Amino acid sequence: MARIFSIVPLALSMVTFAGQIFLFTQTDEQILCGLAGILVYVMAFVKKRLTRASNVVDISWALVSGVILGLMPPRLRIGVAVDSFVLFFPMLHFASLALHFFLIRTSPAPRVRDSKFR
Repeated sequence: MARIFSIVPLALSMVTFAGQIFLFTQTDEQILCGLAGILVYVMAFVKKRLTRASNVVDISWALVSGVILGLMPPRLRIGVAVDSFVLFFPMLHFASLALHFFLIRTSPAPRVRDSKFR
C-alpha cells in the first residue's frame, strides 16, 4: 500500500516541475529544461531500483535533485533579491522526493507469484 502512496509525492514533484518549466521559461528553454528534468527523474528512479542505499544517501540524493529541479528555470535566479520561489521550489522538490524515497523504502517488497499453470 505504501508503494501506491509513494506515487503521490513523486507526482507532486513532477507536476510542480512542469509548472515551473511552463511558467518561467520560453519555448527553447522548455525543451532543454524538460530534458534535464527527465534525466534527473530517471536517475532517481534507476538509483532507487538498482541500489539499496541508506537513509543518508536517499536524503542527500533528494536534496541534490531538489536543488537541481527547483533552480532549473533560469528566470527564477535572475534578479538582485532572493524571491520566495527560489526557496519554495527546491524545498518542495526536496520534501516530496525524500517522502517518496522513504515510502518506497518502508514498503515491503512485492511478492512474486508462481507462474506455473495448473
